[in-house]
Amino acid sequence: MLAEYKALSDRIAAAAPPDGRDREKIEATFRETMDNWFQQKLVVIWDYHADGNAIIRRICEETPPGLYNRVMGLQNIKGTGLDFVYSFQRWERCRHACDRLRDDDPAEVEQGLRELSGFQEYNILCEEYVRETLDRVKAAPAAQTERFQAELTMIRSNLDTAMKRISRTDESSGGQGGWFMKIIDFIEALRDAGDAVRRRKIADRIYRDLADERIGHERASMALQALNKRQKGGWLRGRVFGWRRRGG
Repeated sequence: MLAEYKALSDRIAAAAPPDGRDREKIEATFRETMDNWFQQKLVVIWDYHADGNAIIRRICEETPPGLYNRVMGLQNIKGTGLDFVYSFQRWERCRHACDRLRDDDPAEVEQGLRELSGFQEYNILCEEYVRETLDRVKAAPAAQTERFQAELTMIRSNLDTAMKRISRTDESSGGQGGWFMKIIDFIEALRDAGDAVRRRKIADRIYRDLADERIGHERASMALQALNKRQKGGWLRGRVFGWRRRGG
């Protein structure tokens, strides 16, 4: 793109006071260049089974280092777009918990520790800030108790487990394609009616457990989000990749 810009700029600068034909040619080249640059800004996520982490990684890959990128997405909110939104909602909750843990107020610190200890929805947006927070808080005066250090260790362990799971998911989704995926998707389509019945039963059980206070709102939300994601398809892929990982 930089080379195209320089070539166009040099051509305009070197042009004599344009007559009608030269002006038309330069304007046509300019319009064509602007159109090409605009088209390059449109990035299509062809894999409709991609999760929020995969989309965020793609955005990072498309953004040159050191530049600020403003992203606008066009997508039916159900499915791929929905999980992308969920990723930022999870990051927001994680960030707030970390900020409390970094606070100077002991009450805020305790609240942040409780929230982060119970947090189970880490994604790639969370990793850097959580690790920085743990390293910073570990040596704080308020953290110099056995209970506090144990909580920090558990938080780090939960984060490590989540990042490994995300890495395995990326490897699985990136390592298979073509006819193998088509066969899996075909089999899934045949079996999806039965899975829809199971999804409905699971959803009913989640609501009953929530109403009876056997599970909390956060756990119920996570379970229902997983069901919504399963509804859009790709559940058999996940199961097959899980079998392959355990077998390999």
